[in-house]
Amino acid sequence: AILGVAHIVEGSVRRDGERLRVTAQLIRAADGFHLWSENYNHDTKDTFAVQTDIAEKIATALDVVLDDEQLEKMHAVGLRDPEAYVAYQKGVELFEIAHNELNDLDILLEANTWFEKALELAPGISDAYLHHADYSSHLLINASVGRETSEEELTAAANELVDGMQNALRTAPDEAHRLDAAFDLAYVSGDWRRLPPMFDKIVKLSDCTQPGWANNTALAYGRAADILALAERLIDCDPLSYFGWDDAVQASNWLGDFDAAITFAERGLEVTSSDSVRNSMVHAYIGAGRFDAADAIINRDIHQGERSLRLRIGLAAARGDANATTVLVDQYRNANHVRQIAVLARAGERELANQKAAEADASLYGHMALATNVLVCICGAPFDLESTPNFAKLLEDADLPWPPDSPINWPLKDW
Repeated sequence: AILGVAHIVEGSVRRDGERLRVTAQLIRAADGFHLWSENYNHDTKDTFAVQTDIAEKIATALDVVLDDEQLEKMHAVGLRDPEAYVAYQKGVELFEIAHNELNDLDILLEANTWFEKALELAPGISDAYLHHADYSSHLLINASVGRETSEEELTAAANELVDGMQNALRTAPDEAHRLDAAFDLAYVSGDWRRLPPMFDKIVKLSDCTQPGWANNTALAYGRAADILALAERLIDCDPLSYFGWDDAVQASNWLGDFDAAITFAERGLEVTSSDSVRNSMVHAYIGAGRFDAADAIINRDIHQGERSLRLRIGLAAARGDANATTVLVDQYRNANHVRQIAVLARAGERELANQKAAEADASLYGHMALATNVLVCICGAPFDLESTPNFAKLLEDADLPWPPDSPINWPLKDW
């Protein structure tokens, strides 16, 4: 029921030197009945033959015909090296943890060691290149908002970011992955003129993929319904990953449908424990005017100090409690966190928000920090566009409207 599927393939893989023992079985989800099972003993070089045989026998058990086109698609996505697959999956697990932990760079670095191992064994894993580049993007974003980073680190990160995304594009196995990689590369490199037409194509696809940075140029600029459709697609593909659920909550918040956002959050938290989903759920409760419910989630479930403080500032600001907001902002003022501009804007600190935004705009990759603050603020314009001429040019290139809507009311913000 959780996965929303009629049948499940499960099994195990054991390795002894160059020999593999694979056990696979097909189970009917409704009652647990075993429709098919088989054991395989093969050399590691024959793993793809095993994969093909398993797929064909499962298709037969389900009375499905695999034609040449479907077999070719299976071959295209298959990883022939089990060690590369395991390394990649370990990297993905850490990648998700890092993003749930507010893009923890140490965890992203640990994830990258696994992506590097996977790519050493199988250099054609497009998503591994894309995920590996994410560390560099967050290092550059952090530097744009005042985090101390050496010039040597910044130069290396900028080169690794572009190289990684170009490699992801070069090795993309299909049109969907090519579009995702091209979109993210255009976003980080500031080639925003290309983003709207690429996003239009992405929305029309039916694949289980999505650009990592799509939200930043869509949700605040009138494309929240499209992000919601993509989020529901991600949930169908992988309901155990929090990314789809969080996107659905955020999109519903931007659409002003806070009841739907709360429902998505509740469903998502049934299958994944995610502070990111809880964070978005707090905003849904704030948008719905259910301040006590938002307060309860922060007190009970938000375990990270910076995120908890940021949400408390937002809640005090939404209540219009200027004194409480000021006290909390004083604790946050020197945080140099990526989302600091949004925090200051909600609290009505216009001059300081503009100052921080101008500093970010003057840095090479500051446009990513500014777009992130527009996204997370849900407050219209978190800074005056006159303070950020470089960011203003990108918006003009992509024909994105300004100021964005403000689906949530922030009484202390008077612009």
